Amino acid sequence: MPIDGGTVRHVSGLARLGLEDAEVDRAAEQLAVILDAVDHLQAADIRGLDPTLRVGDPGTPCRADQVEPSLPVERALAGASGREANLLRVAAIQ
Repeated sequence: MPIDGGTVRHVSGLARLGLEDAEVDRAAEQLAVILDAVDHLQAADIRGLDPTLRVGDPGTPCRADQVEPSLPVERALAGASGREANLLRVAAIQ
C-alpha cells in the first residue's frame, strides 16, 4: 500500500516529530512495508482457530504469589553512575 509524503508529514505532526525530507521519504517506504504486512495478515483464514490464551482466562496456569525480600539498596545501586543517598540520580530531561 503506497503512503505519500503528505500522510507521513501529517502523522509525524500528530506525533510531534520533526522529519527532514529524506526522513519523510524513508518513513513512507517503511510504513508501506508495514501496512503490506498487515494486509497479508488480514488475508489469513483464521476461521475455526481457537483464540489465544489470555491472562485471567479461567484455567490459565498461574503460580501462587510469594512474598520475598526486596533487593538491598547497596546491591540495587551498585552499578549506578549517579547516586544521591539511597536514590538513583539521572540527568534532567529537557
